[in-house]
Amino acid sequence: MLLDKYFRVNEKTEYLLRKRLHLDFNLDNIKHVTDEELSDLFEDLKKYNIPKDNFYGQYYTVTDGNFSLRPSWDEMKERILECVYSEEGEKVYKVLRLLERKTDYALIKTKVFNCRKALDMLLGRDIIKKEFSQGRTVYYLRDEIKFLVKNILYRVNLTEETKIKSKLAKEELMEMRRMDLEFENYLSEISDYERVDLDFLLDYLKKSFGELYFDIFLSIIQQYSLSDVNIINSSNETVMKTGFNLAFFGDPGTGKTFAIDTIIRGDETKNIPPHGIPGRNRYCGGMTAARFIRIGEAYQNRKFNFIIPEFNDWFKYRGMVEPMKLAMEQKEIKYEIKDEVVGPYKFESFFTVNYNTKISGKNYKITIQDPNFNAIEDRMLCRLHRLTQDRYKAIAESQKNVALGKIDLRKSREIRDHLTYVYACGQGYGGFYKPVLLEERVYETMEDLRDKILDEVDDIRFSPRLESRSIQLACSISLLNYLKYDSFVEIDKKALNLALRFFLEEIWMRSRESFDLNRFSEYMK
Repeated sequence: MLLDKYFRVNEKTEYLLRKRLHLDFNLDNIKHVTDEELSDLFEDLKKYNIPKDNFYGQYYTVTDGNFSLRPSWDEMKERILECVYSEEGEKVYKVLRLLERKTDYALIKTKVFNCRKALDMLLGRDIIKKEFSQGRTVYYLRDEIKFLVKNILYRVNLTEETKIKSKLAKEELMEMRRMDLEFENYLSEISDYERVDLDFLLDYLKKSFGELYFDIFLSIIQQYSLSDVNIINSSNETVMKTGFNLAFFGDPGTGKTFAIDTIIRGDETKNIPPHGIPGRNRYCGGMTAARFIRIGEAYQNRKFNFIIPEFNDWFKYRGMVEPMKLAMEQKEIKYEIKDEVVGPYKFESFFTVNYNTKISGKNYKITIQDPNFNAIEDRMLCRLHRLTQDRYKAIAESQKNVALGKIDLRKSREIRDHLTYVYACGQGYGGFYKPVLLEERVYETMEDLRDKILDEVDDIRFSPRLESRSIQLACSISLLNYLKYDSFVEIDKKALNLALRFFLEEIWMRSRESFDLNRFSEYMK
């Protein structure tokens, strides 16, 4: 296509092509041209008076007659999506469908009412071409991006997205498409993930973060859960899914933000590489709850994760508690004020949040005093933190090691590749979909630990939901062993024990540390 466009123009250019490639007279049998030969050809071409039209190829680019070994499709994809998700988006979509072949403007007008802005937008971004022939105006798609456009239009569900009412949600579509592009680009490059399994991740985190590894482990497991694969019983019935919301509660300065944000999105200033799914974590720092409810409309029927560093502030806004409960429950959201109605829309994404709240009590007998705790506990997997002397020392030691470059994080890319692969399988981007098998032995083991704990406590200060959340956690942990199984993922002993550790520690905290945790040391390894 590239050679045809620039060298099958006239006798002079065809002669140049034959001379450079040492061809006879048949130009239809060109099978291979090296990058060096292409560069030389375009240098020679500058001697001829050839129209300097642009070319946006998957592997090569030509702008103003200058040839480059640079691919253009990522850039063109952003341009196309910018048009598709603009205010003229529905018309852009229809126009692009028409222009797979040269189409008369008179015909376009009959198919797409008031299409001038859409055409000008596409022309301005060099996506389509315009010609005047025999008194007619003709538009058509660039040949080199036809496949790209077709692929984009196939994946875009404009029927749903054109229903969006909120102005902020329409603007958010561009951010969402940027994240989609980031994810798809990363997915196309993953390769080194075969070694990763549960043991691999645990070894990496323990060596890197010492005593603080478990919180970071939970945060990474929440990322695995976003694949949201089915959890099935032995009768092949779906009983739940892996996806869950994660909340770190407790005093400021206990390492919550590092676990939910820094380790997931990375921090170049601290030399911390990202460990989370690329293009699937929407950071909400500085965002109000009201803005979130509005932009959430753009994410309907999608599986993203929202990282909220100050979740407690969102509950201070009047009228926000009930919409936030619906969002955490993945239910239909409708928000009404005097002059605006947002929704209704179905929210199916997830949260990882940092909730600063006072955990207090004499002699370390702790209790949660925040009135919103119960509402969140019912809808999230909650982890409580208290700034003890031991935790303070562990955080200080970790900060020192990060600052001095003593933490080896070179395996982060392998882990991220594996995580991205599992998410892609679960969400239909390729690979083999595998549900998690939940067997009766998992419940039996959980019940055994629960009975032992109940023998130790006088007052039950935890919800039965904590038990089901822990089982869901065991299923999500098991996704680390995704490559070991053919048809479904099993919950092995180590994955279950890690979930039991979470269950045990949370009951101990919520029971005001009323029993000796050392008596359950077998679960604390």
